[in-house]
Amino acid sequence: MKLFFLNSLLFFSLNLSAQSVSFIKSWSLPPTQKIKKLKIGGLSGCVQEGAYIYFISDDRGGEGGARMIRFPWNAETENLEVNAGESILIANPDSKKILDLEGIGFSKNQFLLSNEGDLNKKPRQKPELFWVNRKGQRTSEIVLDPEFLPNLTGEQTQGIQNNLGFEGLNVDNGLQIWGAFLEGPVIKSAGTAADHLMLIEGGVDQNRIHKKWKYPLPQYEQSATTMALGVTDFLYVTDQQLLVLERGVELSLQGLSYNVQLCSAKKSANGFLERQCKYQFNHDKSLLAAIKKTTNFEGLCWVNEKKTHFLVVSDNNFSKNENTLFLLYKLN
Repeated sequence: MKLFFLNSLLFFSLNLSAQSVSFIKSWSLPPTQKIKKLKIGGLSGCVQEGAYIYFISDDRGGEGGARMIRFPWNAETENLEVNAGESILIANPDSKKILDLEGIGFSKNQFLLSNEGDLNKKPRQKPELFWVNRKGQRTSEIVLDPEFLPNLTGEQTQGIQNNLGFEGLNVDNGLQIWGAFLEGPVIKSAGTAADHLMLIEGGVDQNRIHKKWKYPLPQYEQSATTMALGVTDFLYVTDQQLLVLERGVELSLQGLSYNVQLCSAKKSANGFLERQCKYQFNHDKSLLAAIKKTTNFEGLCWVNEKKTHFLVVSDNNFSKNENTLFLLYKLN
């Protein structure tokens, strides 16, 4: 099936702290697109490695199981060949274990994956950060601190909230660091949650957390009615500055719509991340001329070593009515 290629549009810029971002072009895949009888959908994170961009699908099993999907990437022509996809299943020997995969990174011939688990199960299934080889076989995992792990039974008094775990994930091989970002705040006690999100970090050769950063609760700058705003992905610009993707939903007379923004976050000496959000996707006229409406953007990845161009990907939740979108941006 032929892909739908949307117009190349140059350039619409908005201030992002001291920098700006420019939308370049986009690709779209219909919800019927398949690889070996498995639908392409639920893409929640990405990483460029070699001549490919790898995406993680958060399929919990209904469409065939958790998997990575890769498309060829031509850096010279800035072309993503979305009609030439391949899939790699993630091994899951335990049939009762839920793999709700949301983030992906790469280092030293291995992929780092984030699994949100399932807190609706009895007993609750905990979140995980774990490494797999190129065949999708698990090799090791990150040791998470108890504050991120829910108690398995009874009323929940600690840990991540359900479906609000480590949604954002980035491995920066130049900085030799991995980072994982919570989508929502952890539970501090029964019925109460923290007043901030959290970024955890470790060295690429370490399977333990060596640093934690507090991030303000996200707020959409253009609307007071946006609900459930959280961090869905991020990138290291430098070791001190991050590019953060925040997404929420808004309820209006027209129904539910997505509000998504890019933020710049800077590390401070007191363990906090200072945040500025100056780019809203649904206020970029160039972007909307190409994609018509803002959707469920969940993934970010650099597509060159100089960190000047990055890709944004949407999660269509395997909806029959939503395309999967890929947006190419330039960081000026």
